[in-house]
Amino acid sequence: MAHFWITIGVYLSICYICSGYAREEACKWNLNAELGLDPQSFDDGASYIAHLPNISDSIGCQSACCRRGDCQLAILGTPADGTAECFLVSCVNDGKDVCVLRPSSQFQVFRKMSVSPAQPTEGYARLHTCTECCTSPQLVGPCKAAHLRFYYDINTRSCKSFIYGGCQGNSNNFVSQEECESTCGGVIAKDIPNPKKSVDIKPKDPADHCLIPSDPGRCRAAFPMFYYDSKTRSCRQFIYGGCGGNANRFTSEEYCMKTCQGQEGHFQERGSTRDRWTPAFFLVATVAVISALLLAGLISMSVRKFKLTHLSPLDDKEDLLPEEELPSYMDTA
Repeated sequence: MAHFWITIGVYLSICYICSGYAREEACKWNLNAELGLDPQSFDDGASYIAHLPNISDSIGCQSACCRRGDCQLAILGTPADGTAECFLVSCVNDGKDVCVLRPSSQFQVFRKMSVSPAQPTEGYARLHTCTECCTSPQLVGPCKAAHLRFYYDINTRSCKSFIYGGCQGNSNNFVSQEECESTCGGVIAKDIPNPKKSVDIKPKDPADHCLIPSDPGRCRAAFPMFYYDSKTRSCRQFIYGGCGGNANRFTSEEYCMKTCQGQEGHFQERGSTRDRWTPAFFLVATVAVISALLLAGLISMSVRKFKLTHLSPLDDKEDLLPEEELPSYMDTA
């Protein structure tokens, strides 16, 4: 009997090990160390399908991606000032793999060996039809990491950046501005966001922030961003510190160019008008001052001439009285 139970135990152990091995073999991975996802991939159709801040190891991140048919990349972000976090990415757009990698020391990317089109899962649909994602207030959380995130401000109906502490946040927490805008763009309190809404939502007046210089902010994180240089009419990369700064800040070069270059004529006209008025103002002011001085001189000369021509020649002579009007004492003399 003991031999029987030993045999059963060994058999079950083998089955458990084999099943675990089979699960591991269900997905084969191509490890890309020190590479991150190029933001251009999102413009080409890639999308974040899950943010798993509670998973901080590569095996757990791979397993989470392996369980989803619409996941082709498992990305483990390792910021210098915070704990690692897992992100799942869908790379398929119109049947093509659109994910492009670029060097980055803060990420580990695990790509599934075979990428095939997949239908979005129910969880993905819930992610993009969740009103709570767009109506919840910004929540930093109690932890002290410094992760750049974006949240939807229901009052201004726009996506804004904030620093996420790394734990106990809420669903209004997006990895990129594009993801935030595509999910919540234009949403009001009772609206349901449209997941098909374009991610390239331009502000009402891009010239206001496309003309200002880049600002890294007051914090000391290191997030690669892009700003529009109005002098060279191109978008350039800079390092954003993670807080503060201004609106001339974009997550990708193409998004920067689409936002600012499309308004180039508008803000060039504003800039040229400003440049025209500056010298014109000084020219008009100079002419006005000279004209005033000339007018004052002419008036002064006219007054002096008038006085000279109206002086009487007898003004300096005595006015003598006639003899009959002389005093009596002068007659006796």
